[in-house]
Amino acid sequence: MGYLYGASVQGIQNFIFQTNELKDIVGASELVAQICTQLFRETVGEPYRDEALIIGAAGNVRYYFDDLETCAKTVRDFPRRVMIEAPGITISQAVVEMTGDFRNSINELEEKLRSQRNQPQPSLTLGALGMKRSNKTGLPLVAPEGQDKSVDMTTAAKRRYIHALSLAKKSFYGTDSDKKVDADRYPYDIAKLTDRNDWIAIVHADGNSLGQIVQRIGGDMEQYRRFSQLLDEATERAANAAFEKLGVREGDSYPLRPIVLGGDDMTVIIRGSLAIAYAQEFIRQFEYHTGQGELGEIVHRATGLPCLTACAGVAFIKSSYPFHYGYKLAEELCSAAKKDAKSHLATGGSIPSCLMFHKVEDSYVESYADIVERVLMPTDGVSFAFGPYYLAERTGYFTIDELLSYCDKLQKIDDEGVKSGLRQWLTHMHRSVDFASQHLDRMKSVYSGASSKLVTELCEKDYGKRKINDRDGNPRMVTAYPAFDVLSLYSIMNVVTKD
Repeated sequence: MGYLYGASVQGIQNFIFQTNELKDIVGASELVAQICTQLFRETVGEPYRDEALIIGAAGNVRYYFDDLETCAKTVRDFPRRVMIEAPGITISQAVVEMTGDFRNSINELEEKLRSQRNQPQPSLTLGALGMKRSNKTGLPLVAPEGQDKSVDMTTAAKRRYIHALSLAKKSFYGTDSDKKVDADRYPYDIAKLTDRNDWIAIVHADGNSLGQIVQRIGGDMEQYRRFSQLLDEATERAANAAFEKLGVREGDSYPLRPIVLGGDDMTVIIRGSLAIAYAQEFIRQFEYHTGQGELGEIVHRATGLPCLTACAGVAFIKSSYPFHYGYKLAEELCSAAKKDAKSHLATGGSIPSCLMFHKVEDSYVESYADIVERVLMPTDGVSFAFGPYYLAERTGYFTIDELLSYCDKLQKIDDEGVKSGLRQWLTHMHRSVDFASQHLDRMKSVYSGASSKLVTELCEKDYGKRKINDRDGNPRMVTAYPAFDVLSLYSIMNVVTKD
């Protein structure tokens, strides 16, 4: 008989993206990465056993205790340790006595954790009404030992971890590599993350079909633990390969900041021009590494599939745009990509890997559904939301390679009038379809060869009807054109606005 312990960290994204200070975001992400690993091990103390850790990543801990005393001590001490080390984060805990089937025990534990998440938790960051507060976070100011000026408790905690770089090591080279992250090349100012223009991206990727696998292997604690460990390693290797794909030269600044990497989740802040290539390589490598070795065998036995797949959302924002809203949009784009991918799922097949992106060009803060309705639906029955973009070929859609090739074609056309004409067509579509059609005819009569073909493929070619949902969830059939996405990505990758 033993005890199955579970802990789930709450408020991670709010904690990380509380301000737009890149150095504070870095410290917060490094601190969060330590919670389910180092902090938990230190709390359990000498009785801690690696083989008893079932899950220890992405804000979740599942651990098997042999004795009640150590379990009770952890339940008492771990939340306090977390909230002191990371003020602003709260933690939910639950314990079940494991007397029989592991599947029933883990399901009972998850149910208890869901109930605990709805229980209000006391905050350590509250202060009296008359206290002086930070103008960035609104939290009471304190004077941390060893720091020159007052900051709030949360910011002080984050800055203790600014130079930890353990998450960066895991994301760039892998925990088993001899290479070290060069702190001097690691940007702490968002301006150093940008390049030829001011665009950055938040990339969020998430694996598919995890619930199906967990349901199948949930009756075997050792296999459940091993699957979680191997999945974490596969996600790490996928991130390492995606970083290597960027071809960062020795001495150059690192062009990305890892925020979350664990389980099947990955989130980074990255230079805008590199975001699509990074996301594409990550989901490609995720497929590869989840289909190899022992993990591939577990996946195949549980699902009959050769590997796991992943979807990603890429939110392109200006460096001054609130990161919190950028992350929320990236999550929604990832969810939209998953939803479309699942609609193409063949019986017994994998959910295809794909990504969606959007370039935020105004100051509105709204959901992706609202963006589609306000920006990407110029008139009834017409849509500029052409994604998702798939890793493999899919009828009526572009692959990610095709998307990038169209940006390349646009770059190689010498006549700037083609790009200007495409932008005018997009504007006319919001005003009058007939006027936009006349403008398109004029463009095709003026341009010839590759230019005329490109205009036709971006603005006129019929790729088939798409089914989308409006903001109220009502389905409708539309004709989608890729011109908006291609122009948006082209400008991020090629337009120079900085010296």
